[in-house]
Amino acid sequence: MGQLAARDIGLLNNCIRDIYSGLNSEGFPGHVLSAMSKVIPSGIMSYRTIFPLKHKSVHFTIPSEIGSAKNHVLYTKYMHEHPYLNLLYPKEMLPHPFKRDLEKKADRLHIFNNIPKTGWAIKISDFLTAQQWRKLGLYNELFLKIGAEYQISIPLLNNKFIHTALTFNRDRMDFSEQERVMLNLLCPHIIQAYQNVETVADAQKKADALEGAIEGMGSSVIVIGKDYRILFCTKSVQRLLADSFKTSFRSASRLPEKLEQWVRYQRMLLSAKTDIPSPPTPLLIDKQDKSLIIRFIHNDKRGEDILLIKEKLKILPVERLQSFGVTAREGIVLYWVAQGKTNEEVASILNISIGTVKKHLERAYQKLGVENRVSASLIAMEALV
Repeated sequence: MGQLAARDIGLLNNCIRDIYSGLNSEGFPGHVLSAMSKVIPSGIMSYRTIFPLKHKSVHFTIPSEIGSAKNHVLYTKYMHEHPYLNLLYPKEMLPHPFKRDLEKKADRLHIFNNIPKTGWAIKISDFLTAQQWRKLGLYNELFLKIGAEYQISIPLLNNKFIHTALTFNRDRMDFSEQERVMLNLLCPHIIQAYQNVETVADAQKKADALEGAIEGMGSSVIVIGKDYRILFCTKSVQRLLADSFKTSFRSASRLPEKLEQWVRYQRMLLSAKTDIPSPPTPLLIDKQDKSLIIRFIHNDKRGEDILLIKEKLKILPVERLQSFGVTAREGIVLYWVAQGKTNEEVASILNISIGTVKKHLERAYQKLGVENRVSASLIAMEALV
C-alpha cells in the first residue's frame, strides 16, 4: 500500500462504497463506470463482454455515441488485432500481425503464468510499441478516430466462452503504474458487487422493489438501518436465524447478537479510511443437514444495509460440484476449502499431502473457469450447500 498516497486511498474507499450501493442489474455497468471515473480519469469507458467462439461482442460505453453500430462493426472486424484478446484466445482469433512479438513480450512479462487472467489490469502498451500499435487496422480505423490512443483494461471474467472486462481509454497520456495498482485493488470489489446484484435480482424476480420480495424466491431479506435496527424483513427470517444461531431475537427489531457483531465488522471494514478493505465474503453457517448463506450488501447512499439469507439443504453436495466437470476427489477438496479450511487442514482431514491438495485445486480452478481460492469458494458454496 506504500505506493498510494492518503488521497488515493480515500478515493478508492469512496469508490468501493459507491460500487456496492448499486443494486440494479441492468444499470450495473453504467453504475460501476460512473463510480470508477472518479478514480481513473479517461475520455472513453466501456463495460465489454466478448463471446470468442461466436466472434461477437457487447459493449456499454460512456459516452454512448462511441458505442455506435458503425464502431461496433469495426471493433468486431479488427478484434483479433487487440493484443490481449489475441493472446487469450489464439485459436478463436485470426493471426495477429505482430504475433511473434506479442508472444515474446508475454513471456518476458510472465503474462498468464505469474499474472492471473482476471483481476490484473493490462495495457495495450504492455504488448505493443507505439509504432506497432499505430500500424494496426484496429487503431487506424477505430481507436484513432474516437481519440483512444491509450487503453487499460481490467478483466472480470475469462473462460473459453466469455470474456468480460472494464476498459478505459484516453488520447494524451498512457495510464500510470499507480493507476494500474488502483484498478487491481478495485477489481475484487467489482466482482463481489456484481455477485451481490445478481443475488438481489434473483430475490426480486417477482417484486417491483426490495420491500415486495417474496418468500418463494428462495432468499430471505433483512434491511438494517444505521443504528442496526431491522427496518424490514421477510417472514421466514425469524425462524431461520433462531434455528441457526440457537437463540431468539432480543427484540423484534434487532438481530441475534453474533450476527449483529458480524454486520458491525463488515461495516467497519468498508468504513476504513487508511487502508483498502477486502471484498465482503458471505457468512456460512454450516449444520449437519443444511447451511445458511448470509450475504452482506452495503448501500451507503440510502444509509441502509441489506442481508440476503439463503437456506440450502445438503443433498449429495460433492455430486453437485461434479456437474462442473470436477472429479469426486477434487469436489471433496473444494468442499473443505469452501468451509474455510487451509490446505494444511484439508490435507490432514483427507490424509493426503499438501502438494496433492494444491494439484486438486489447480485442476478444479481450470474446470470452474476461475483463478483463485476466493472465486472457487464462492462457486462451491453455491453448489455444495
